[in-house]
Amino acid sequence: MAEKSSFETAISCLLAASPKNSSKADKVKSWIHESFATQASVSRITEDKQLGNRITEQFAHKDPIVIFVLEPGVNRKSLFEKINQRLYVGLNTVMAIGNNGASGLTYEKLFIKTPSAFSAWCENDLGVKAELFTGSETPESTISKSFQLITYGAPGTGKSYGIEEVVKVYADTVRTTFHPDSDYATFVGCYKPTMKHEKKTYILEGKEAEVKGEDGNPVFEDRIVYDFVPQAFTKAYVRAWRKMVPGADGKIAPQFLVIEEINRGNCAQIFGDLFQLLDRDGAGYSKYAIEADSDLAKHIAKELADISSGIPSDISSGKILKLPPNLYIWATMNTSDQSLFPMDSAFKRRWEWEYIPIKDAGKDWKIVADGVEFKWWDFIKVINKYIFDTLKSEDKQLGYFFARPDDDVSDKIVASKFVNKVLFYLYNDVFKDYDLPKGFAKPDGKGKFTFGEFFLADGKPNEPAVKELLTGLLAQPQS
Repeated sequence: MAEKSSFETAISCLLAASPKNSSKADKVKSWIHESFATQASVSRITEDKQLGNRITEQFAHKDPIVIFVLEPGVNRKSLFEKINQRLYVGLNTVMAIGNNGASGLTYEKLFIKTPSAFSAWCENDLGVKAELFTGSETPESTISKSFQLITYGAPGTGKSYGIEEVVKVYADTVRTTFHPDSDYATFVGCYKPTMKHEKKTYILEGKEAEVKGEDGNPVFEDRIVYDFVPQAFTKAYVRAWRKMVPGADGKIAPQFLVIEEINRGNCAQIFGDLFQLLDRDGAGYSKYAIEADSDLAKHIAKELADISSGIPSDISSGKILKLPPNLYIWATMNTSDQSLFPMDSAFKRRWEWEYIPIKDAGKDWKIVADGVEFKWWDFIKVINKYIFDTLKSEDKQLGYFFARPDDDVSDKIVASKFVNKVLFYLYNDVFKDYDLPKGFAKPDGKGKFTFGEFFLADGKPNEPAVKELLTGLLAQPQS
C-alpha cells in the first residue's frame, strides 16, 4: 500500500508545476502506475474556460483514473457537472485536487465508480471520503443479463416467468406484445385524437375570449384535440433517461422494456430506424445516434424539460435518440410460432439469445380425470417424445408451464383445462396434418380418439375418455 507522504509529495509537485510543464504530471502518472498497477490521466486547469477542452482531452485517453488539478479560482462544481452531462463511462476514479493557498493540499472531491483498493486506501489512509460517481455508473453490476435479450423455447417453458423474476423488483417496467398488426406507430407513438376538458372560448374582434356562465365562472367543454400519444418504446426511453439522473440514494435504476412474442410481429417494420440504436458500446450506450422526427422530438423535449441540466442537451431536446445503459430491452419468442415473421440476420445479431429448455419444475402437478390422478411431468415426457418422433422437431413440444392449476395453492390440473388447452393444442396445432401417435388409440382397439370424443353433449369434459387416453399414453412403451 502506498504511503500518504508519497502521494502528497507527488501531488504537491504537480500543484507547483507550471501549466506547460508535463514532466511533473508524468511523475504522478508513473507513481500511480507503480502503486496501483493502473493507468491515469492528469490535467492542470487554471481557469473555468479550460474545463470543456481539458475534460474532452483527458477522457479521450480512456484511462481508469483521471486527476484534475484545479487552481483555487476554478469552479469545482462545474467540473463534475460537465463530466456527468457528457456521460463519460468506463471510469473508475475522478479526482479534483486544489490548493487553497492557506493549508496547502486540499482533496476537494473524490468520485469512485466501483469499490477498489484505491478507494479503500484514500478513505483509510488519507481520510478522503469516496463517493459514488453515478454519472458513469451502469446497473450491470446488479443485472448479469444483456441489454438486448431474447429468451426462446417451446411454449410453456417459463420464458416470461424468468424475465418477470428479474424485473419485478424494479418499478415502471414497460410491457408490450407484438402481433401481426404491430407497426412503428404502435411501438413508438403517433398523433391521435384525444379528449380534453378545456375552457370554452369564442373569437371576439379577432381575439380569443372565454365563455362565462351566469355565475361569472368560465364554462368548460370536452374537445377533441390531436396529441402525440407515446407507446411502449417511447415510454421506456423517456423513463430510462429520467432515471439516468441519480435519485436521493445516488443510484441509477434500470428501466426495462419487455416485449412478449417478439416474432409475432414484423420486427423490421416495427423498429424501423430504431434498429440502429440496438448497437451498444461497451458501456451500454447506443454506438450510433439517430435523429428523431419532429413529433417525437417535441414529446421527448417536453418530458425531459425538468431534468435537462442532468443529461446531454441533444438528448433532452429530443434532437437525437440514443439508448442509455440503464435501458434493457428483453423479449420472449415462442419457437412454435417462429414462422410468423422470420427475423433477418442483421436484426438477430443485435440481440443475445437465451434458450429455455423443457425441464421438470418440481411442482409435482397432477392431471385429474374421473377421480384418477396422472403425473403432469410423466405426461409431458411421453407426449414430447411423440411430438418429436412425428414432427422431427422440438419446436411444438410442451413446457412444464403450458398448463397449470387454477391457483397457487392447488397442484391439480382439472380435466376441463387439460382438454380445452392441452388436447386442443395437440389436435389442432401439433398433429393436425399428421396421423395421431399410437398412444391415442382407444382401449377397445377401434381406432383412435377424436377430439370431439372428449366432450359430453352439454359441452363438459368427458372425463372417462380423458382417463382412458392418459392411461393408454402413460402405459405405452416409449422406446
